[in-house]
Amino acid sequence: MAESKRFQVTYKKSAIGYTERTKRTIRALGFTKLGQTLQHTDSPQLRGMLNAVKHLVVVVDVE
Repeated sequence: MAESKRFQVTYKKSAIGYTERTKRTIRALGFTKLGQTLQHTDSPQLRGMLNAVKHLVVVVDVE
C-alpha cells in the first residue's frame, strides 16, 4: 500500500485583521498558537484550506 504524501505546515503570520472565515480555517487546520508546526496528510480538502490561508502559513513536503 502506497503511503500518503504528508505536509509540514507552520503558522507564521497572525490572522488578526483578517476575516472570521480565515480565522476559522486556521483553527480547522489545528493551529492554536503562532509559530506552531503541524503535520497533515495530503487530501483535496487540506489543499483547499492551505490555499485559502497561504499568506499566513509555510508549507513543506515531508518525505
